[in-house]
Amino acid sequence: MPRGHAGGDVQIFEAGNKGAPGVSLAAVNMAVSYDKRANSEKYEHYLDVAAGRGAQLVVFPEQSLQGYLWDPKSYWTLPPEQFEHHYQLAEPVPGALTERLTRLAAQFGLYLIVGLTERNDAYGAGFGNLFNSAVLIGPEGVLGVHRKVHTPGGEKHIYAAGDRLEVFPTPLGRIGVLICYDACFPEAPRIQALRGAEIIAMPTAWAAGTTLKVSGTETPHYLGYVTDLFQRVRAIENQVWFVSSNWVGTDDRAGWEYYGHSRIVHPAGVVVAEAGWEEGLVIAHGLDIRGEILRARTAYFYGDNFLFDRRPEVYGTIAESRVMQGRAKVI
Repeated sequence: MPRGHAGGDVQIFEAGNKGAPGVSLAAVNMAVSYDKRANSEKYEHYLDVAAGRGAQLVVFPEQSLQGYLWDPKSYWTLPPEQFEHHYQLAEPVPGALTERLTRLAAQFGLYLIVGLTERNDAYGAGFGNLFNSAVLIGPEGVLGVHRKVHTPGGEKHIYAAGDRLEVFPTPLGRIGVLICYDACFPEAPRIQALRGAEIIAMPTAWAAGTTLKVSGTETPHYLGYVTDLFQRVRAIENQVWFVSSNWVGTDDRAGWEYYGHSRIVHPAGVVVAEAGWEEGLVIAHGLDIRGEILRARTAYFYGDNFLFDRRPEVYGTIAESRVMQGRAKVI
């Protein structure tokens, strides 16, 4: 399990030893504000600390540049100031921020993923559409952009939905990116795994939730319980590495507590490094990215390779946009 210790003014949750052979993955358990400058300065500080600890990939949370929506549960409307906030502070990709982060990636010799509001003027008839995006950046520049495919609740009133589930090659491994609600749909990471993803990174802004009481059983922080489950399952069902980075702390504007618990999950579904409710940096060192994927698919679970053993010829219904109950006749 990870060791918790202070790295200057940053709490570090660390598994393995710095400098060990293999790859070092990191995720930030981040207290995010609605102040774009303050958040970008925090990026720089965390990258400095992460590089000093030998991290090679650092994942930041969803909407950690401009801040998330402060009333995303409203399905019918959102206060106009929320759209104005994101439209005015949105970033083009590539743009000034990604250029700045590219310089830092080159300075520190690492890769990073940041969640932000992207404005793309190629959409929206010249007015520009907003996307809830995560950008993969390396010393070479912008390597890829994932635009959130599944938009829940009030996000539908601000963000256009993405339509791609790409995988981006890096020297550390092939990386697929999901954002928050995307991980609720097993089809999304499965497509990325089939396209060769070895690491799936998930920036998120996931609340802790309240206690759920069902059948005499109480589950505290039910939403946190759900994301714990999704992340471990998405790793093991695809036998890939899974890295999540979440908000942490109480957001007075939104009125809820974020769950934190950023983590690195092994392809066998085992959490190898994790934070808790505190702000800080999670790092797992010495990871054999490809070797452990191979062992997960040949040894750890009866030697079963889930991607190899699929039966896509019987899965046709899953790709249909509408499924009518009872349409199939069972003999």
